[in-house]
Amino acid sequence: MESAGRAATEIVLSRLRPGDAVCVVCGPGNNGGDGLVVARQLHALGVPVRAALLSDEMKGDAGPNLERARTAGVPLDGGRWRAPRAGVLVDALFGTGLDRPLEGAARSSVRRINGARHARRETVSVVSVDVPSGISADAGQVLGLAGETYAPVTLGLPTR
Repeated sequence: MESAGRAATEIVLSRLRPGDAVCVVCGPGNNGGDGLVVARQLHALGVPVRAALLSDEMKGDAGPNLERARTAGVPLDGGRWRAPRAGVLVDALFGTGLDRPLEGAARSSVRRINGARHARRETVSVVSVDVPSGISADAGQVLGLAGETYAPVTLGLPTR
């Protein structure tokens, strides 16, 4: 997660202008854990950042990253988050393991990400960790609704 978070942080930093803020929207699994790493690293660099959590309970390796973000002082929001007026939205809701259409708060969050992108296209960039949420990485299909992004940060390991 640290490596994925570091790579995504570099992309976010490349899209920021002076005075920009970042909102990292985090799902309950490993993709959300990657997002929390991004938020923690940006916070450590002095970038105005907030992490919006879809759930207070993080699964697997994401749990320790939630605690690290809290300990580091990253501002954490619940499901009611607001896009920055200028800056970057990070879609860290769901990544490569998604196999079903988004529902409830996750679907609502993707709609809000897409809405912010369209309403503020000149001032808000969207970066997705792995793939835009709502896309099956296995089939390459949209599962009902998908996030729209400027820069998906897709990471993998070489195969032998």
